[in-house]
Amino acid sequence: MLHSYDVGDQVVATVTFRDVVGAVADPSQVKVIVMAGDGTVTSNVYPTSVSKDSVGVYHLDVILSGPGRWWIRGQGTGSLTAAEEVELLVATQRVVG
Repeated sequence: MLHSYDVGDQVVATVTFRDVVGAVADPSQVKVIVMAGDGTVTSNVYPTSVSKDSVGVYHLDVILSGPGRWWIRGQGTGSLTAAEEVELLVATQRVVG
């Protein structure tokens, strides 16, 4: 599902990791990758820039600084390998001032 936002909005990208039986679990390593509308890619890792909310639940605050299609991907590796990806549409800013 495509979510729509405006330039300057802040979103909280939350990733929940589950094992093969569906139980919430922690991977050994957590990374959240953000690809901005202009193609710029940033990689964020726990505990440096990604926060842990509870077992298996992590988040990253993202400011949508420009228009276009943004992608946010959370991935876990090590003791649990899993990934989740979401697409965001950021509208072109029309009013400047």
